[in-house]
Amino acid sequence: MHGAVFNQLVLTVRIQPETPLLIKSGGDASILEPVLADMQFVRIHRNGQEEPFLPGSSVRGPLRSHAERLVRTVKAEQACSPVATGGQGVSSIPSSCARNVGRNADPAVAYQRSCYTCRLFGNTVIASRVRFSDFFADPERPVLLQYRTSVAIDRVLGTSMNPFDMEVASDGAFVGTITLRNFTLGQLGLLGAALLDLNDGIIALGFGKSRGLGRVRLTFNGRLRLLGPRAVQFSAGDLPGVELLADHNTRARYFPHLSGKATPSESRTLKVPFSLDRTGLGVEASLEHDQVVQLFELAAPLWVEEVGRRAG
Repeated sequence: MHGAVFNQLVLTVRIQPETPLLIKSGGDASILEPVLADMQFVRIHRNGQEEPFLPGSSVRGPLRSHAERLVRTVKAEQACSPVATGGQGVSSIPSSCARNVGRNADPAVAYQRSCYTCRLFGNTVIASRVRFSDFFADPERPVLLQYRTSVAIDRVLGTSMNPFDMEVASDGAFVGTITLRNFTLGQLGLLGAALLDLNDGIIALGFGKSRGLGRVRLTFNGRLRLLGPRAVQFSAGDLPGVELLADHNTRARYFPHLSGKATPSESRTLKVPFSLDRTGLGVEASLEHDQVVQLFELAAPLWVEEVGRRAG
């Protein structure tokens, strides 16, 4: 399905720490430089200097884990786990989809046999539908790094022991992009639900989450595009999923339960509070923060329906 683009949402995301944030670099810098913190914020050499940044994996990982928890709450077998036992005994959580499907499976077969979260975030057999860039420091609000001292507490005596220093981001902002491509409305809703929970502080990023670190605030700007000949068939306020935009062959391979149906009753369009403007390739719209949040709130309930019927 990744051979063509049927719909795409590109989000420019601004991440601002609400509480101190620490994404640890590898190794212990204080061994070589005793004046440095024991735990240093990760850096990258960019624009001729070293600067702190958020790796895309440090955002993607917590969002995927939270999405898996959400899906397991509704239907445990639709979120696999690499450490599960394959559904034997008391657990109904399947083991890794990649291990169950096999590396030589046809892409459409691998997609059908993968769990709901793997269909969105991918595995070693099928590609992800959502991609995260690295998040770099916003020049308009430089990142402020500070040292914070913490200690381990002896659980028997209740006394402090082994103090250590952390380099945390206490202010500033990081900017990057999240791209969602060829998505069903439920997949849009699941990603949106995870992002809204991150924005609400339900999940956090980085080290020390149980200590109060890692709560962030998100600001969105987005560009939504529907491409292909089917895109112009929908009214300006309707947002269809990929199963309604895909060509007949793609629908037959990836959504066989919808094959042969011009307007599948099992699928739906989402009524959105903005208009999509026609272009040469389809329709598109630029979205401000409030519109992105509205879109996520409208789509969020739909992933529960898709998981319940194991569709697309």
